Amino acid sequence: MSDEHFTVQQNTAQQGAIWDLDGTLLDSLAYWNRLGADYLEARGICAPDDLQVTLDTMELRAGASYLKKRFSLPEDSDTVFYELKARIRRVYTDDARFFPGALAFLQRQHDAGVKLALFTSAEGEAARASLEKNGALHLFSCIVSASDLNLDKSNPKAFLYVLERLGTRLDRTVVYEDSKYAIQGAKQTGMTVIKPQFT
Repeated sequence: MSDEHFTVQQNTAQQGAIWDLDGTLLDSLAYWNRLGADYLEARGICAPDDLQVTLDTMELRAGASYLKKRFSLPEDSDTVFYELKARIRRVYTDDARFFPGALAFLQRQHDAGVKLALFTSAEGEAARASLEKNGALHLFSCIVSASDLNLDKSNPKAFLYVLERLGTRLDRTVVYEDSKYAIQGAKQTGMTVIKPQFT
């Protein structure tokens, strides 16, 4: 994302930014893309080619229920969910890093007076650990996990809840997202939505 893009956003009197984490700020999609397959393969089950395409449309809890049902796993869906969360938590705390330029862009927004919220499908504590590890935790006014809301990101009410927490005007708040279903949910609120690409 370029400095020119940042300037354009500031000229619209931007007050707030709602940021996604995975694939937007954090270079973690490769880990997510293997999460379901690795979980199955650890149990001796060969993951089908269409698995990730299906899981990409779901929040983690729904994905756990899907794995339980489709592959007749002996664990209940809650157990599958918590085991998947433990796997991805290790990614946030040990492995994944911000995309180059992401931290500097957040810092420029913060310094310009833009209030930042993180809205993630990840577990809240894992997301906080990732922000802290990447030097960005202090920049965010609030961190919201979709799993804590019992609403996924396809639901515009979820984004409106985050907006209320952030306390900025809808017409002056930008959502930064990369997931198709989440972009659709955010757009239904009337907020501007940008799919950033850091290089």
